[in-house]
Amino acid sequence: MSVSLAVICGGAHRETVTRLIKSIVDFRHRIVDEIVIMYNGPPPLPTIDVGSALNCTPGVTILRQAWRDDAAAARNESFAACDTDWILWCDCDDMLDPASSLDRPLADWLAALPPDVSAVQVPYQYAPDYVQRRPSILRRSAGWYWRRPIHEMLTLPPAAAKVTHPINSNVLRFIHQPVEAHGIREGRRTGALRKLYAAGDHSAMTLFYLARAREDDGDVSSAVKGYTEAVEAARISARDCHLVPHIAAAGVIAALRASMIESVFDLCRHLGKRPERFFAECVANAMRADWQAAVLSYELGCSAPRHEEIQFVDTSEIGRAPGVQFSAALSYAALGRWDRVVATLDEISLDARSDEIIALAVRARKA
Repeated sequence: MSVSLAVICGGAHRETVTRLIKSIVDFRHRIVDEIVIMYNGPPPLPTIDVGSALNCTPGVTILRQAWRDDAAAARNESFAACDTDWILWCDCDDMLDPASSLDRPLADWLAALPPDVSAVQVPYQYAPDYVQRRPSILRRSAGWYWRRPIHEMLTLPPAAAKVTHPINSNVLRFIHQPVEAHGIREGRRTGALRKLYAAGDHSAMTLFYLARAREDDGDVSSAVKGYTEAVEAARISARDCHLVPHIAAAGVIAALRASMIESVFDLCRHLGKRPERFFAECVANAMRADWQAAVLSYELGCSAPRHEEIQFVDTSEIGRAPGVQFSAALSYAALGRWDRVVATLDEISLDARSDEIIALAVRARKA
């Protein structure tokens, strides 16, 4: 029984793929017998130095191919280069949690599984407060393959799906640490997204990621329009309707940054009665000097139950654009409710608006 690691990476990923490999080969038990890296970054195609990360001796194969706006094709080619019984696939900006519970070589653990097990779904920490299960360990003979050129999807042939099944296990755990967290911008997805859109894929997720790409490029007003279109596409899709709050929250954050107040209120309708909705409305109401409405929204947000459905958007950013507590404090001050100004300001840490906050605090305490 043997295991390959298959990973694709682009030009921005040299350091993160080295970190991934080091986390795997430094684990207390042997994880893989060979490593296949598909480099599909733009030319020139540099040598990826992963040798320094290896303190054991799995074979390392580095395949080089220019980026063709098709991540699924790159992943499928990395799978085709694997010559083992099982394939462990990862994103280049993942890493193995050193606290994973595997207590023997992974190949030995897999050898004990029944032959009808097609995949092992292990915990994957996508964000600090969100863990999902992902089919990371695949039986090669089952015929798994990737489809969709971007935000690709694992697929099992229908014949294999009838006679095999995945299982859940906590034997390994992976942590996602995106390249953006290291100050790297990865823009190569945009071309693939535009191709999908031009080919008629106007799904909610394609519209969402195109909007996010526009926001990353600084075209925030177009991004807000894109998020709104993505919300509408998700609302009428049985497959994507659960994504409505997630997409709306991203749109709300962008609209707040661009001071697009009407768009804030339009998108907030899709957040239900979540705190994020009321806090966003507090900021928007304060921005248009509707102090009573801002206070009401803030108090509703403080009392609303928190939901877990919005997993992929850091909704705490709503509090930084330009600041929920600060907006609430300004609103309380405008209404002469100085006791609430003091209480609200006590929750604020000093930031770029510290001079304004301090001045308001002094006024509140004098009152």
